[in-house]
Formats: sequence, structure tokens, C-alpha cells
Amino acid sequence: MDETKEAPRSPSEPTGSPEKAPRDVVRIVGWAPSGTRETDDVTALAAMVADPDTQVWVDLIDPQSDVVKSIASVLGLHPLIVEDIAERNERAKVATYDGVIHVVLFDLDYRGEVRPAEIGLVLGNHFLLSVRSTDSELEAKVPMRDGIGPVLAKGPDFLLYMIADHVVDGYFPVLDRLADEIDELQDRVVAAPSDWTLQRLFVLKRELLAIRRATSPAREVLNQLTNRDLTVIAPDHIIYFRDVYDHLIRVTDELDNYRELVSGTLDIYL
Repeated sequence: MDETKEAPRSPSEPTGSPEKAPRDVVRIVGWAPSGTRETDDVTALAAMVADPDTQVWVDLIDPQSDVVKSIASVLGLHPLIVEDIAERNERAKVATYDGVIHVVLFDLDYRGEVRPAEIGLVLGNHFLLSVRSTDSELEAKVPMRDGIGPVLAKGPDFLLYMIADHVVDGYFPVLDRLADEIDELQDRVVAAPSDWTLQRLFVLKRELLAIRRATSPAREVLNQLTNRDLTVIAPDHIIYFRDVYDHLIRVTDELDNYRELVSGTLDIYL
């Protein structure tokens, strides 16, 4: 990628924070024994997919429907997968169409309130397609010290594991933030209860319910990925998906505990 120098700022220009640079809608990365290639040219995808020695990752960020259809045509995706990707209003789920796995997970962020972001993942022979919004920062979620090449060299199923693992690991900081807020509200209820405290407790109940809707079905997703005889997941990679499944059990257990704490705090308030 060519580096460009920033133009000098004139004295009359404001000195506020710069706006974020626009994100590329399409990112295509192909790994082969000869090296790694990255492009945003959809027309180059067909040649990558046709090469049996190339492992491909296609990452789409807020794509238009025509881009989705073009990519789906090259990858040979089932129409139902294309429909689900286009609608992007799914629960966490896993489905198999003609040997291709479609997985939906939710990334969570906490900025005063819980903000779920849907991530669609389609795993096939030699390729992984990810579809997400700008709210989901996969680059930050999936650390790749040596770049994407060594990860793809292990197969797109291993990249799927890495994405799922870091998405699930991202749930724990959100839960920690909520736990701190629950502790603070418990102290407020005992020391100086107020209408604000009651309103915030109800908000927490809704947020915990939203998190459970996003994470609870994900347990079944990972369970199916570890127990099905899926040819697109290497047998020696199954153990990694089981590890993610164990993390999700911890998440749901903590959620149950927090919901009981909030309900108990409401009882104390009343």
C-alpha cells in the first residue's frame, strides 16, 4: 500500500480531532505457498478461488447488495445464504448448505450501553467470507503478529476459529464493566436509593437480556461446529472450537449470576 503524506494544515483550519478515514468495503486476501496477495478487486477473486493451493479470506464491511451477489456468485453460495447476508437481521446460528457452513455471531461493545454487532461468517473449501458493519473491528479483535498469511496457511477454518475466539473473549470485558456497575448500584440502593437507581437497574436488566439473546444461541453454534462431521473443518482444529465453547459456558453462567444480582438488588430497593 502506498504511503501518502498528510498535507500541512493552514493556520485557519480547525485543530479538532480528524475524522476517520473511509473504510474499504471489500478486502480480499489470498495465501498460497508462493506468497500472500491482498486486493479490493472483486474480479481477481475468481482466479484465487480456482487455485486449489490458495486459501482465501473475503472481508466485506457494510457491503451493498450488488457486491454481496457478485462475491456470492464467485464463491458459489446457496441463495439462502445470500438472502441471510443481505438481510443481516439474524440470531446467532449455524446452518449448512451443500457443504458450506454459514455462522452468525455477535460482537459486543460497551459504551455506556451494550451494543451488539452482527458478524456473518461463511466457511467453504479454501475460503472464508466475513460480513460485518464498521462497528465490529475484526482487525483489533484478531491479533495477527505476522500478518494474515500464516493464519490462512493453516486454513480458513483456523481463521474462523480465531475470529470466534476473540469475539467470545471480548464478552468478558463487557461483563466486567456490568459487574462493576451492579456493585455500584447495590451500594447506592443501601446508602441512598433514588428513582435514578431504579431506572438504571431496569436498564441493566434489559442489557443483560440483550446479551443473553446474543450469546446463548452461540453456545449451540459452537457445539454443532465441534460435534458435526464437517469436511471444511480440519479434525485437528476441532479442539480449538471446543475451547471457544467452554468460554461461552462461562459467559452464560456469569450472565445468570448477574441477572440474579440485579433481581436481588431490585428486591432490596422495593
